[in-house]
Amino acid sequence: MKILVLTTLHAPNDDRIFYKETLSLLRKFSDVMLVAPDHGDQGKVTERRIRCLTLRQRDGIPGRLLKLLAATRAVWRIGPDIVHFHDYDILLVAPAMRYLLRCRLVYDAHEDYPAAALMSERFPKVLRPAIARLVRLFEVTFARCCDLIITADTPTAEYLSESGVPVRVLFNYPRLSLFPSEDTDPDENRELFSHHSVITYQGSMSADRGLFHMIRAMPGILAGRPDCRLLLIGLRDAELRRRALSLADELGVREAVAIVPWVPHAELHRYLGRSKVGLVPLQPEQKYKRNIPIKLFEYMACGLPVLAADLPSIRPYVEQSMAGLLYDSTSSDPLAAGVLRMLSDEDGLRRMGENGRRAVQEKWNWDKMEERLFAAYDELEARVRQGRARAGRGQTRSVPSGES
Repeated sequence: MKILVLTTLHAPNDDRIFYKETLSLLRKFSDVMLVAPDHGDQGKVTERRIRCLTLRQRDGIPGRLLKLLAATRAVWRIGPDIVHFHDYDILLVAPAMRYLLRCRLVYDAHEDYPAAALMSERFPKVLRPAIARLVRLFEVTFARCCDLIITADTPTAEYLSESGVPVRVLFNYPRLSLFPSEDTDPDENRELFSHHSVITYQGSMSADRGLFHMIRAMPGILAGRPDCRLLLIGLRDAELRRRALSLADELGVREAVAIVPWVPHAELHRYLGRSKVGLVPLQPEQKYKRNIPIKLFEYMACGLPVLAADLPSIRPYVEQSMAGLLYDSTSSDPLAAGVLRMLSDEDGLRRMGENGRRAVQEKWNWDKMEERLFAAYDELEARVRQGRARAGRGQTRSVPSGES
């Protein structure tokens, strides 16, 4: 069976798309191809067994539409049995892929898009509820073209089940092989970890993800722990970086803030394994109350104690694992107090780190989700074979008596 993994927005080496699902599919099927936009050296796929076709990177709404057309042409040329796609945009061309190109479709919804619309600053605040409803209506309606829907959390699965299409939840737990327990400093930041107590945030950054709260917490943290440093991994946006550094200068903590714009996913463990505390300072937006942050489990996989926002999507994991502390993320003061409390108890930090690593190794890891992925594909493969059998019977002409 030929499988095409498709994204028009994410990098080819996206952690969920490539390191989890595509590599898992390659274990089960011999013919797996990845189509994704060209993200330069930072998006390169080094796994030689994966055939990768890159789409030209284009900007703006016209560019996104052109990428959709290019993706549809790629599907037509390759002729896969199953297209496993990862973007909301691709739903626009899903009917063409299903009914004209005769592909089976798997829609992998990474997040709650209606909730994202509710907090998007691109829309006037007064219009956001109506836009969120339209986003949900569009998603549920066009998802009916699909044979299977995969989500990363239960709330998203619940509303997409309105489509009538089978839905499977594959939580975004880490692949354990990418997070070994070795304790190795990153070469370029060896001095940072050797001389300071490092608290780390890694992943996408914005105000609603707590970027400025972390910087505002630093004066209070430094008052109690002058050796503490804040490490921000993944701050690539130039304007956001300028604003963050400007705030750090204003507060007099510039020397205590270190920024690493990008780290390959397979190298994250070198930074997380040497940090003291992993931060999850998400703000109480509807989206973050529903979607589970992957960084929480990546911290745990590295034995890194967590200080996390007390949100419904996070609370059960921290409480069950006893891998860290929860705090009120609406203010920077509880963040500073939580960091100081954790850093003051080395034995407690060690226990939290061990608890988190054990929880991920035993239950919150990608191996468990891979089993679900394979079960869902077994069902799909059976449907593909049945469809081929029916098509074969339809092409067989009966021979009348006496005709040779």
